[in-house]
Amino acid sequence: MDDTPFEEEPFVPPHPETPYLLLDSGTTITYREMCAGIDPRLLPTDETSLEVLLDTFGAAEVW
Repeated sequence: MDDTPFEEEPFVPPHPETPYLLLDSGTTITYREMCAGIDPRLLPTDETSLEVLLDTFGAAEVW
């Protein structure tokens, strides 16, 4: 049995050109466009804060 504690991988933000669908309008924007104008100190630093950003914009990643 491995007693090594589980280590989370560090958060890596989405690529700037990752497309997201804005669910209310049906338009697509990139992660860069979504984050434009946001204070860099407020950008997502983990998966939870990324989900908050996406929920705020009503956005879903385009697969």
